[in-house]
Amino acid sequence: MEARLDVDGTGALELRYFDVFYQALRDGQGRIDGVLNFAYDVTPQVTARQLAERDHAQVLRLNEELRRLNEELESRVADRTSALAVHVQDARRARAAAEQQQRLYELFEQAPVSIAILRGPRYVFELANPLTGLLLGRPVGELLGKGLFEAAPETAGLGFEPLLAEVMRTGVPYVAYESPSQIQREGRLETMYWSFVYQPLRDPDGRITGLMAVATDATAQVLARQRAEVLQAELLALREKQLRAREASYQVFEHTPRDCLAAGAPAPH
Repeated sequence: MEARLDVDGTGALELRYFDVFYQALRDGQGRIDGVLNFAYDVTPQVTARQLAERDHAQVLRLNEELRRLNEELESRVADRTSALAVHVQDARRARAAAEQQQRLYELFEQAPVSIAILRGPRYVFELANPLTGLLLGRPVGELLGKGLFEAAPETAGLGFEPLLAEVMRTGVPYVAYESPSQIQREGRLETMYWSFVYQPLRDPDGRITGLMAVATDATAQVLARQRAEVLQAELLALREKQLRAREASYQVFEHTPRDCLAAGAPAPH
């Protein structure tokens, strides 16, 4: 039981806890004639138990809070791990895309053909590789950002304007084979032969926005064919000469020995 008592005689009541026992008292004949009261002050034990209970409750609350925090932390860690994984994956994709773009650029630069991207009605050079510069006789840096006929005015008036305009208008590619051009190389003009393809370029809506010009150096093939034609002509001329010589020989030996003797005998008297 609990009771408020003035323990130290100061008049201040203090909450105390007691274990109380009531024991019946009997006389000689066994009749109850009184009660024996025992009261044990168990305040320290009760206080200790209450403290332990409060501590236990606090521990339970702390454990619950810790569990909640752990769950929240795990959730955050999972979210961050997932976000990090996505970030790493995105970074890998970006790196792979950049590497692929670099490889494509290197292939573009090292391509054994002239490649140029021309945009808009002025045919502005958006991209051009070194062979394009060789074809037009100037560094690529002087081409980019300029229209075709501005960057290479010598190409104006040669019939390219209506040709390119027709490709832009109809969307039908134009192909030309072994077209000659004069290339400035090491201070002298050199004739080269190119096969061209002008391919229209479309945006996602299907509208034609420019052209891709691809030119292949056909000089070696043309020169080889020309040499073969010259050689063939020389062989034909030699054959004809041999035939004429043989025909002349046949004409010489057409006369028989009798004809020769007849031609040399004296006339009869």
